[in-house]
Amino acid sequence: MTLIFKYIFRRIFFSTVLLTCVLVVAVWLTQSLRFLDMIVNRNVSLQGYFYLVGFLVPDLLVIILPICLFISVIFFYNKFQADHELSIWRSMGFSNMQIAKPVLVLSLLVVAFTFIVNVYILPPSFKQFKDMEHMLRQQFSGAMIQEGRFNSIKNTTIYIKQRFRSGRMEGIFLYNHDKKHPYTLFAKEGRIDAIDNGLLLTLKQGFRQEKDQKTNQFQVLQFDILNYDLSDLTKSDTNRTIRPYEKGIFELLKGDKNTDQATQAKYRAAAHQRLLQPLFGFIYVLIGLNFMLQPQFNRRGRRFAVFSAFVCGFLFHVALTTCINFNGRIYGAIYIAYSLFALCFIGLSLYLFEYRRFEAPKLRGIFFTKKRGGS
Repeated sequence: MTLIFKYIFRRIFFSTVLLTCVLVVAVWLTQSLRFLDMIVNRNVSLQGYFYLVGFLVPDLLVIILPICLFISVIFFYNKFQADHELSIWRSMGFSNMQIAKPVLVLSLLVVAFTFIVNVYILPPSFKQFKDMEHMLRQQFSGAMIQEGRFNSIKNTTIYIKQRFRSGRMEGIFLYNHDKKHPYTLFAKEGRIDAIDNGLLLTLKQGFRQEKDQKTNQFQVLQFDILNYDLSDLTKSDTNRTIRPYEKGIFELLKGDKNTDQATQAKYRAAAHQRLLQPLFGFIYVLIGLNFMLQPQFNRRGRRFAVFSAFVCGFLFHVALTTCINFNGRIYGAIYIAYSLFALCFIGLSLYLFEYRRFEAPKLRGIFFTKKRGGS
């Protein structure tokens, strides 16, 4: 392992790690803001909140890490060109393969890492996240009832005019949407207390209004104290739909005989996306190297080469992702995706490592023609 290999590998490795950490944290914070209502309305602790949103990190890591490697390759190899380091290395006899070797090794490590995360870590992580999110969203607590709003919870609507820190509430309205026997409760004050099986709403100085379905007349019952059991609202629904990204890759490829063809197509698309997504980083690196290792120098910089590299990387990502997502809708779309990846890999590799061979005859024919005779 030469000093130049260590020099390139170390600079790109640390920049990729740093950039990945910054972007993952930034995107993770923006994504986690969607679940702040669980702290405010569902009485979830701060520790439980971070435990929940922490399950989003593996998915963000798989997406962001190859992109950060792509950015680091373009940035540093453009810097090497601007600082004439590439010219010095080429004058020392280094080929494109030797100059690109540190990044190719790093890209293989990124591919292996993202593949392990995609196949073994991501499915259970998503499943834990969805299970916990479903449990918290189904869970009912007294903190969910906000004052000055009509709070609809299952088949009950509750309105509170004012709520005090002591737990006492004033101006309570409750409407039960029961199809057979709907009724309305009004109370001057009340409070919610926790019991063994759920919550108990104690209402004071109010009345109950119910419409008789036969006579269409309202019946009013006044009360001084009424205990309303909220246990039905605290029961959570344990059944939920399992998403494709919660299943293992072998389970997705095998499919489920009890589902329709459209669902099985989604399962297969998710499986192939999980297989191909880790390979994106390797193609990104080849695209960046092809543009950054071209033996051309411009005093004004290489903005066009940098821009072209990003455009090509974006187009490759869009084309491959589109082919994967259309699997099942268009026959043979997944084969187009694998063929596109293979063509990009072979074409970019040949062009990168055979670049000098293609260009050398042209340069010799134009700039290094031999003089003949006395001319």
